[in-house]
Amino acid sequence: MVTGIHASDEVIDIWDDTALARYNLRVDFAPAADGTVPPSEHIRNTAVARRFPQGWLVVHNHEDVLA
Repeated sequence: MVTGIHASDEVIDIWDDTALARYNLRVDFAPAADGTVPPSEHIRNTAVARRFPQGWLVVHNHEDVLA
């Protein structure tokens, strides 16, 4: 079970009606039934958003789990 998600190193660039967001996530997990704590996952994210009349919408998201 996920117990926390923490974002860092956020960078957002906007060109007219297109935006590119890049950021890292650390995902923390609850201890397993035997008491062992799984390691956190570190994930690099890139999201592309477009501005529409009703607001911004993410049209593509890419995630890489970092070793």
